[in-house]
Amino acid sequence: MKKIGLALIVVLLVSVVAFAYAALSKEAKQEVRTCPQCGMNAAISPLEVQYGDVSFASLECWNEYAVEKEIALSAAKIVDFPTATAKTRKYVALDKAYFVQVGKLKNTMPPYFPAFSSEEAAKQYATDNKSAVVRFADVQTALESEDSDAAEEACGCCGGAKTEDKDDGLEEHHH
Repeated sequence: MKKIGLALIVVLLVSVVAFAYAALSKEAKQEVRTCPQCGMNAAISPLEVQYGDVSFASLECWNEYAVEKEIALSAAKIVDFPTATAKTRKYVALDKAYFVQVGKLKNTMPPYFPAFSSEEAAKQYATDNKSAVVRFADVQTALESEDSDAAEEACGCCGGAKTEDKDDGLEEHHH
């Protein structure tokens, strides 16, 4: 009787360990690439920018990093928007991409310029979203503009709005 009870305990323990391993393996499959600028998971951003082995959650994060490190903005690549939700993402060089400015995207921050490797795909997306296709020079101008309308929008990572600090008049992002 003791042997049967011990065998049942062993089977139960093995089952629990196997279940825990399967759950952890599934969780581990969700890739995480932490943006060094904002801390978001760039792997879920539809505007993920990659420079070498570093990933950024938005064009703005890449812009801040590139300016700080004195790197040409065009030196990186961005996720090809049609593959943003695919298991395997494809990337396109910033200076080769076609962009479409839109009002809002989830899991990223403004400015919202989904990138496309194909001009035809960008044109279709622009038509569907009542926008126009632009090139990287236009995106770069938007990033460099301190008065950009996109910079005034709510944060796409959390929905929090930029608010004015009454003491010094500076706008701050609050999480």
